[in-house]
Amino acid sequence: MSESSISWREAGRVFILSRLLLFGVTCICIFLLPLWIPGYVKFSSPDIYHILPSEMANQIFFSWLRWDVKPFLNISGLGYRYLPDTAFFPLWPLLQHLGGLALGGRFPGSFYLAGILLSNLFFYLALVILYRLVAKGFGPSLAKRTLFYFTFSPFAIFFFAGYSESLFTFLCLGVFLALQRGKAIDWWLAGLLGLLAAFTRSLGLLLAVPFLVVYLQRFWWGRQAFEKSTWKARINGLLPITLIPFGLFLYMLYLYFTRGNLLLFNVEEAAIWHRETMFPLWTLVITIQAFFQESLPVLQIENLANLIVVLLFFAALFKGWKALPLHYTLFALSMEVLALSVPMMIPQDEPLLSQPRFVMILFPLAIIFALWGKDRRVDLCLRVAMVLLFALTAGMFVSNVWVA
Repeated sequence: MSESSISWREAGRVFILSRLLLFGVTCICIFLLPLWIPGYVKFSSPDIYHILPSEMANQIFFSWLRWDVKPFLNISGLGYRYLPDTAFFPLWPLLQHLGGLALGGRFPGSFYLAGILLSNLFFYLALVILYRLVAKGFGPSLAKRTLFYFTFSPFAIFFFAGYSESLFTFLCLGVFLALQRGKAIDWWLAGLLGLLAAFTRSLGLLLAVPFLVVYLQRFWWGRQAFEKSTWKARINGLLPITLIPFGLFLYMLYLYFTRGNLLLFNVEEAAIWHRETMFPLWTLVITIQAFFQESLPVLQIENLANLIVVLLFFAALFKGWKALPLHYTLFALSMEVLALSVPMMIPQDEPLLSQPRFVMILFPLAIIFALWGKDRRVDLCLRVAMVLLFALTAGMFVSNVWVA
């Protein structure tokens, strides 16, 4: 069996298994929890127009219409009608819009369903690419474990819902695959995919970091690399990096011509979500302070969970970075440092809001866990813990409880 066929098969196995689990959890939340918890149905009912014949049908169909799925749905169906929605970058809602039109163009049902289908499609493609990357660098056995850990990471439920995470992860992995192949055309492919990633989320700009590292390693680091390359190849490898920030520039131009403000996305993010620029270490300090000062138990639990996720990320990266290619490590580190640089400051009760969702897309972390998982006992513990937490966060999301 060819390497390509194996990657599709292995990705398919873990993808189907995870979706079956999500389906089971959703059914439990829809059919069983209302029998056990008084008022559950009213609390968890989707805040959306009733387009299906019965309350139960709407409850089932829109069970994953929560939190940020709503603004993405609004943009895909109505455009940037609401000013706060400009904080969300346009590529994902644009694709969701096209998918919704293909499914009949009926708002909100067609566009919501398109978001679910596209999110899962891009995640499956991301798993295929991830397997190829890891199998070539670390071997098939470790690649399988990486797929499992990445798919069942506790917050990987956002790869199922109509969020932009699946698309963004697919584009990031596409950049790494193009850089791994390293042919003349691949540099331009990496630049184009980086452009699309920056058109999906501002964090896509940081794909310039692994791009530059691989470029320097390929053409400049070491006498042998320099002598084997030509100036034409060096220029061809460097020019495409300029495409990456162009994704952000395109959205800024759109905002300027439609709203008169290049940085409106940043303004709205500060106004609605109260995010401010801050030194990353200070973000951790104010999170610890918020944990001890906050009187609401729910927010204390969320602060503690967010802090544990971030500290676990840095501990794992510190422990395992030597086993990773340099551009993997710097990509993960730069992404998390930038995410920590924009905490939620008002009312300062949850500075690390959404951090677990930002961390989950960092696939180098899954590779580090897969390396540790060579020990069967460690592997078993990780698998059980991840599946249980994955199911728990899925149940919380469907039950309209904030997850990340």
